[in-house]
Amino acid sequence: NRKVLALADLDKDRELVNTVAATRTRQLDEHLHALFGGIVQSGPFAGTRLHMPTHWYLGMAARLVGTIEAHLYPAIDDALTRPLAGIVSVGASDGFFAIGMLRRRADLRAILFEMDAPHHETIRINAAANGVADRVEMRGRADAAALGTAIDELPGDGPVFLLADCEGAEAEMLDPYRAKGLARAEILVECHDFKVPGVTDLLVRRFATTHAVERVVEAGRPIVPHPALAGLHEVDRLLLACEFRPQAMTWLRMRPKSG
Repeated sequence: NRKVLALADLDKDRELVNTVAATRTRQLDEHLHALFGGIVQSGPFAGTRLHMPTHWYLGMAARLVGTIEAHLYPAIDDALTRPLAGIVSVGASDGFFAIGMLRRRADLRAILFEMDAPHHETIRINAAANGVADRVEMRGRADAAALGTAIDELPGDGPVFLLADCEGAEAEMLDPYRAKGLARAEILVECHDFKVPGVTDLLVRRFATTHAVERVVEAGRPIVPHPALAGLHEVDRLLLACEFRPQAMTWLRMRPKSG
């Protein structure tokens, strides 16, 4: 009889596979960045210019072919058609989303929070390369108070668009009692239930009174049939569609019911 491997054994194998796959993904990131000259080829931010960081970083290839977090694109496209007071990005990484949105809306400015210092220089380079440096303000670690202050600094018609990917800190940070401005913010937040069990349901309950709440469940990246990818091995093309998540992720899109 064949031995059935225990989940613990499978997890050990997965860690090894993830390490090898991440190394290969980094190679693909560098290859496609050179091939495309750092210019995003498709998706809502096509034409955006991206710097290839020297520090460890994954996801460049997915940005360039327009598939990263593709399940969020309809919400972003919709928001950009309406009046907005500005953009706040928490866990901004390289600034890809905020800078891409600024390219499409010359009337907006953005405040970006990023606690990982090596990303700050990348954000500066990307903002300058895309002609939006004068509309980007970069800050470090965020908390509820800092988030509330940032929202208050963006007065104007329409809500502030808040994009949050803060690796589990969303439970503490997205607190409308400590950040009053959240009541007028349109929020798109990734929920890290594998780090903070139950955080999705917590946020749904917390904002149910003030916001219309929609769950956006990660569907996986599509494999884009870009001509430049046709010559890649199937495994490489699958890696471009992999975000190395421990489980399917849920985002919440929360729009103010009034204002």
